[in-house]
Order: sequence, then structure tokens, then C-alpha cells
Amino acid sequence: MIAVLGNSHIACLKAAYGRMLDTPQITFFAARGTHMAALNICDATLYSQNPKVTQFLRHTSGGQSQIALGAYRQIIICGLTRDVTRSFDSLPMTSAAVFDLALQGYWQTTGALALVKTIRQASNIPISLIHDPLWSKHPPDSPAECWYDTYLDAAQRLIWDTWDVSLIPQPRATRTKTCRTKAPYAKAAPQLAVGKPNDQATFAAHEFRHMNASFGALRLRQIANLSIT
Repeated sequence: MIAVLGNSHIACLKAAYGRMLDTPQITFFAARGTHMAALNICDATLYSQNPKVTQFLRHTSGGQSQIALGAYRQIIICGLTRDVTRSFDSLPMTSAAVFDLALQGYWQTTGALALVKTIRQASNIPISLIHDPLWSKHPPDSPAECWYDTYLDAAQRLIWDTWDVSLIPQPRATRTKTCRTKAPYAKAAPQLAVGKPNDQATFAAHEFRHMNASFGALRLRQIANLSIT
């Protein structure tokens, strides 16, 4: 069984999960925003001291208020890398040293890394990371697509190798040549259902940060492939 932990970007995965028959068994644990980065750990079990977050965990997982790491063979963290696109666009290319320093400065402040550090206090369970989707809006000065691969390779080497975490690239089929997510994947993106009145709502038509079930299906296929290897 796989546990997927994260924020509102899990919504597209959950929307696709019910439509796919050949995916591994997954339990989702999520809360909107950055709440998951502040989880506590005791006896290899993640939990929140915030009653509202505990409620969100119970709602998204189908009844579980804590995450017992020993019950899973793999953890996938989805999201908790806010403004990864802005980081990607703004990194200086003046020298390798300056580039590495700037890249580390971004990833070291992410909620994803905070959550990984908490998990690693008690467990060596395999962890993979799905970063926030690349934005779907297309500024004219977007970098070339090959720059995305360079960016992710550097992040893996400088940050995630240290914590034994695998960074999963965004599916190439979803990316434009200017390193953005193709616009159709942002249409009718669902809200993360956490037991609030707007659970069934979709994001506005101009939304460019969250993606839909079609995007989620491609990400789930990556997770399924991980579970096979």
C-alpha cells in the first residue's frame, strides 16, 4: 500500500484515482495550504496537534486521523513546493556556484523538505516527491524545456539525494516547449475535499496553479510505475 501525503494538489490525483482500475492501493492524506509540513511524529506515526488538520486527514483518507508509516511500503509527497515555477524561472545562470546556492535556498524552505525531515526522524521508508505543477500561464520569457531537466537534476543532486528522496519529473506530455503546463490540464481543476462547503467546487477558469483529473491520471501512472520497480 502507498500513502500519498500533501496539499491541494492531491485533488487531481484523487479525482483520477476513482476512474482507474489498474493503480496500486493508495491512501491519501491531505490538507489545504502548508499544514502537512507541520506534522509531528511519535513511534513512526505522523499526527497533527491541530484538531482541524486531524479532521482534514480523516476526511481525505477515509477515516484515518494518523499516518502509521509502518503500514505502507512507500510514501509519495505531492505538492508542498509552492512557487516552484517562480524559482525555476528566476534562478541565476551566472555561474554554477551561484546557481547551486540559489537552488538550495529555494528547496530548503519548502514544506516538502520539512515533512521529509520529520519522516526521516523515525523511518527509512522509500519516499518520492511530486512537485507542484508548472504553471499553465505562459510569460514570453519562459525558459526552454531543456532547462527544466537541468533544474530537476540539480535539485535531486543538491537536496533530495541527501534525504534519500526521488524527485519525479512532471510528465513530458503535459509540458509545453516553454516549460509550462499545457492549458487544457488546468481546466475544471477540482478543489481538495476536506469537509468544507466548497468541497465540490472547481477552481475559476483563470486558474493556472492547480490541475485536473487528466493531469492527475498521468501522475498516477508514474506512481504505478514506481510501485512495479
